[in-house]
Order: sequence, then structure tokens, then C-alpha cells
Amino acid sequence: MVQIRLRKNQRTEMLRRMDLFSACGNAEPGRIASPVTQHEVLPGKVVTKRREFGQEVFIVIEGRSTASRKGAQLATLGSGSLFGELALPDGGERTDRSSSRC
Repeated sequence: MVQIRLRKNQRTEMLRRMDLFSACGNAEPGRIASPVTQHEVLPGKVVTKRREFGQEVFIVIEGRSTASRKGAQLATLGSGSLFGELALPDGGERTDRSSSRC
């Protein structure tokens, strides 16, 4: 498996294309992209769980992630999909909605 590493300008452009950041001015996506860390997640690894505290958001760069609850698949998230953002504003618990795995 090849691990993808995006340069800051590539991360910035990816953020600009996402609905969540579409209202941002020219400078904000670059500021958001600066602290981004990239991780390769192996198939089957659980990335988030409901009721865990979260201080990050996840963006699928390549491949896919599956959102599920109690073993039932709720959604498949592909390249450019974002999840985990609901815990960002206050660092609170992940919603009771789902957990995600790659």
C-alpha cells in the first residue's frame, strides 16, 4: 500500500473544495491546513467511536471509511468525505450517531 503525503498547498486546495470550508476567505484554508497531520489507517481499524471525546476531524484522502452503529452499516465515505466534525466546536463527545472504520 502506498501512503499518500499531500503538501500544504494540496491540503489547502482540498479544503477549499469542501462544502464545510466554502464560505472561508482566501487565507483561512491555508491556516486550517497548517496543523493537519496525515495518517495511514489500515483496513478494519476503528477511527472514531460514539461517546468518545473528539478534538479532531477526519478527511478521507484515498480509499473509503464506513460509518456503522451496532454492526449495521450507515454510510460509506469516499475520497473528500469528512467525519468527526460535530465534536470539534466544544471538544465534546462524539455523537451517538455512529462510529467509523476504514
